[in-house]
Amino acid sequence: MPRIDFTNLAPALFLTFVMLLGGGTLGGMFANVVVQLVALAILLWALFFPGKRERSSAERSLDYLALAYLGWLAICLLPLPPGLWSALPGREGIVRGFTLLGAPLPWLPLSTSPADSLWSGLSLLPLFAMAILLRRAEAEANRLLIVAILGVAAANALLGIGQYVTGIGSRLYLYDVTNRGFAVGFFANANHLATLMAAAAVLAAYYFSTTSSDARRARTVTRRAKLAKLLGYDALLFVATLFTESNAGLILFAAALGATPFLMGAFTLNRRIFWGGAAGASIAIAAAFALAVSQPGVLGAGSDQHGTSRAQIYPRAAQLMRDNLPFGIGLGSFARAYPPYEDAGRVTQTYANHAHSDLIEWLVELGAAGAIFLLILLLWIIRQIGASLDFSTRHARAAQAAFGALLLIGLHSLIDYPLRTAAMATMLAALMALIARHDWERE
Repeated sequence: MPRIDFTNLAPALFLTFVMLLGGGTLGGMFANVVVQLVALAILLWALFFPGKRERSSAERSLDYLALAYLGWLAICLLPLPPGLWSALPGREGIVRGFTLLGAPLPWLPLSTSPADSLWSGLSLLPLFAMAILLRRAEAEANRLLIVAILGVAAANALLGIGQYVTGIGSRLYLYDVTNRGFAVGFFANANHLATLMAAAAVLAAYYFSTTSSDARRARTVTRRAKLAKLLGYDALLFVATLFTESNAGLILFAAALGATPFLMGAFTLNRRIFWGGAAGASIAIAAAFALAVSQPGVLGAGSDQHGTSRAQIYPRAAQLMRDNLPFGIGLGSFARAYPPYEDAGRVTQTYANHAHSDLIEWLVELGAAGAIFLLILLLWIIRQIGASLDFSTRHARAAQAAFGALLLIGLHSLIDYPLRTAAMATMLAALMALIARHDWERE
């Protein structure tokens, strides 16, 4: 058995650690702190012991984008004089509160909830640690990382099936605030498990078509055996997806199965197919939003109690966004800024802690700057994957599989909030770092 360098194994180990502990948003405070402390230790280690691998041009451009994002977050936390921040759109309620108290206006930042913005900023530590670990590793780390994701996905599927079978009172649920009665795995939310199942199905199509970097072993494994392994693995993920009772999850899983022949190498993923798929994804995005707003609950397992359906949240969140353009309310501030937009006469103990759309919540919190950042990031991803289509190496196909998983996570993020968990956000960072490596240029 060939020896595996720890540097190549470290990204897979760290991602496994984060995905097992970071599946909660509301009830995972302690676990998230542990994850962030480990990530901070990794970043400090990387600072004092820099790696020798040269960055690709894609990695450098991604670095600049990350620095610009961090710079904007820092600006949003800088105290501003009363005459400046009080003139910003959406700050009338804050000014009125100080006026009613008879208190002078203090210096305040752009963020309407600085503590939440700081906490959200700290949640980025695992993402940067993941990118650093993968950047320092060699090409073999790509395969090990995908193996880790597939292993964690299988563990989530098995736990989720156990939760569903043993019922609402099952002791297998890890969080007090969770979707009891559904499969959630190591997450608190059933929809987030469904997201992972779809993304893992895409990566499985790539992995089971390559099996190993050992050429002799790869030649002895028949195509039928590979397909049998893939079918067995996908069957496990499919059952777990069924038990989440997420309609959106089933749609995404079907899309993952549709991409399987291309990722297994049965068909060539040429530019025409790629751009056609991109156009189809754009149509799917528009249709998903229209369906989510017009038919609450159709695209995901969720509560129909007042104030928590997407049809009620989306228009109010859109109004909150318009009232605070162009600067937004600050990263992580949605839960505190949203209540005034609810129907005061029908408020209950049930409340919306997220917009049930990562995209909408992102735009509400970061405003025009968030829209610009997201657009640049999307263009970066499309450019890198477009470049990979000129290569047919194993590492190029790994990048294409990573793009497929990214696309499915992004689509589900339109109508849910998987990226508000450390687990899915760090997995997304790992996939982007894998794409940015450009290993196919050196093979």
